[in-house]
Amino acid sequence: MVHAAGLQEINPLADYKATFNLFYEFVKGQVKGDLKQDQYLQLQTIAEPLDLSGKYPFFSLYNYLSKVDQLLAPVPLSDQFTITDRTLYAEFSRFVETALALIEAKALTPEVIQQINAKTVLIENLKSDIRRLVREDAANWKDYASLRGIPYGDLAQYIQWSNRYGNANDIEADAVKLSSLYGDLERLRRTEYADADQREIKDAWDKLVSVGARIRYPRMEDGAYPDGARFTLPYLASLPTGDTAVFADRPVMLPQQTVWTIATTTIGEFDVTFNESRTAVESMASDWSGSVSGSYGWFSASVSASESTTIREEFSHTKDVTLGCKSCFIAPIQSPSWFNSNLFANKLILQNKNLFMRYLGPGGSLLYYPKGLILMRGFKIDFKSANGWQYDYTHDFSVGGSASARFFGIGIGGGYKRHEHQEKHVVEKNGNTLTFDDGESTLRVVGYLAQKNTAFLKAAIEDIEKIAFKP
Repeated sequence: MVHAAGLQEINPLADYKATFNLFYEFVKGQVKGDLKQDQYLQLQTIAEPLDLSGKYPFFSLYNYLSKVDQLLAPVPLSDQFTITDRTLYAEFSRFVETALALIEAKALTPEVIQQINAKTVLIENLKSDIRRLVREDAANWKDYASLRGIPYGDLAQYIQWSNRYGNANDIEADAVKLSSLYGDLERLRRTEYADADQREIKDAWDKLVSVGARIRYPRMEDGAYPDGARFTLPYLASLPTGDTAVFADRPVMLPQQTVWTIATTTIGEFDVTFNESRTAVESMASDWSGSVSGSYGWFSASVSASESTTIREEFSHTKDVTLGCKSCFIAPIQSPSWFNSNLFANKLILQNKNLFMRYLGPGGSLLYYPKGLILMRGFKIDFKSANGWQYDYTHDFSVGGSASARFFGIGIGGGYKRHEHQEKHVVEKNGNTLTFDDGESTLRVVGYLAQKNTAFLKAAIEDIEKIAFKP
């Protein structure tokens, strides 16, 4: 495949039998002790960096949120990017609203339901408008603050600027309307449910819209805020509700461990060596009882077309490959107050399967949900050659260089955008060894600990088994 910039995608070790299953075997060997019933390891074909640091713990929590507030595709190997608008919170909210509509159809009058539907549409439109206004403000405020030498996180300065030049007035007007509409919804939905399953659904909705389910996350490093040293979770929760260019109003999802512990842990350090004949004993397909796409190679490089033949030739003399890291472990997620997994086994939901198939069916958006991040720190890979290495890999595969490579989803080289706080990787030759080093402190999300919802599917199978087919 030739790129517009004159680069060519090559697989210089196509004769190796290694696949993502081999990487899965290595990772599972480090974390399998953490697996419980109906839990699975889902690997990502793109191992995104996770920017965590004790220097900015609360901005780190915002970065963490962007990785864990995610929907998981019902596959063992996923090629999805982080997509912020299709979040676990948003999809779980839709699921709860579907269940709520089910019980309200019997408990409320048609006139009240019509009002609820109309106000729900207005709420979604307002949320969309606020997101647009905040995006505009964030870009313009960043430029203005940089030009004037104002700390990005100076909330008072931002509000003053936005009132004159930005969207503060429009955002505030939308926020007032939004608050009023939520108040209207709460009044319209105020009713007593005698049935426990109905109460569980209503309680789930109450928790989703509760102010206590959200905090204001800093969009930049803690040090960019004049009051950054005072940040605590209660402090962020006490800030005015609503999105701004300075703070993101988001649902709370926190790790069980501290940011510092996650960023520095040495759990799961390993080094493994394999050659062209090594195959995996563990299999994602067998563990998940599902197929895995074979189109994802474990190693590929994007190089100058004129140099591709040279690089292929040099890699053809590779004797073995050593893969290692400083740590490989699962960082568990605290169960958020707004997420009630027991709802997936609610009797009313199981009795109305057609309504919830899109969420909990075989390809459902909530069939799996994240229980933890599979993290790898300090990834390094060595290629040992029988002939040595002559090509200038150090120059071309450096940050800003012309070439790049991907090893089990971990991208290294000029073709991959690195976060401003991410440690620079190293590419070096030492005798017959060529090393690609991601940097000792670079943390990657290589996958997820996925929890499977089984109650819905089990109930569906039981229903099918009860059907008596006449000959």
